[in-house]
Amino acid sequence: MPNDLVHIGSFTISQGVLNVIGPLAGTVVGGLITYFVTRAIEYQKWKQAKQERLSEVRRQGMAQALEWLDPIELAISGASMRVSSVLHGSIEHEEVFETWPNLISQLAKMDIPVKVRVLLPEDIYPRSQQIFLELEELRAKAVEAAQEMKLKKRPSPALRECFDRLKKLDALLNDLRVKLIEEYKSTFV
Repeated sequence: MPNDLVHIGSFTISQGVLNVIGPLAGTVVGGLITYFVTRAIEYQKWKQAKQERLSEVRRQGMAQALEWLDPIELAISGASMRVSSVLHGSIEHEEVFETWPNLISQLAKMDIPVKVRVLLPEDIYPRSQQIFLELEELRAKAVEAAQEMKLKKRPSPALRECFDRLKKLDALLNDLRVKLIEEYKSTFV
């Protein structure tokens, strides 16, 4: 029977107990490893699914914001036509005021829900508002130029400022477009 006992330091353990404890400990350790690996994989899947959902909502928001560009571009084009018409004397200042593109009502129809808006880059709304304000200031300058041309029977210096503002509006629109496209593409990474 001396072969049935195993001495480990000051402990003496039966060989039969070791034969049972060894595989049992291996099973417990293997089970713990499997649990933690499975948990880590599931957490990674959950995190990836969450990121994909967030990216999809951001992508939808960017797509909606990109749709804003059509009415903005049309409004700028319409404003450019009004300013050119003033230059050629084909419309009066009252017509400039009355026929000016109403960008705010067009954009209000396309407003993005708040739950999506919070995922847009912070500067997107201020950029679109800046375009709106510039367009309104351009309208005031166009009316001023039309009135001045009617009174003085010659081109107004305000007209040059109108064309400068149109260039600025085109640049603002282009910057907004580039920013939105970059942000849209970043949702696929």
